[in-house]
Amino acid sequence: MYRICGNPGLVEMLGPTVTFSTTSGLPLPDSRYLRVRAACAKVANLSGADVIISTIAMDMEDDGDSC
Repeated sequence: MYRICGNPGLVEMLGPTVTFSTTSGLPLPDSRYLRVRAACAKVANLSGADVIISTIAMDMEDDGDSC
């Protein structure tokens, strides 16, 4: 189980925790990678970089660019 943090709308929609499961036979995400991603997102949010990244991503979508 993983705690959902930072997005009240998401917590309201999904609840405070989420559990991953699979029926396809594909492996579940490695919990270490999820923790690293959460730490990077927290740093980006606290530094204000998340706003810049979101703006760049939206501009790329508007221009039809892809990553």
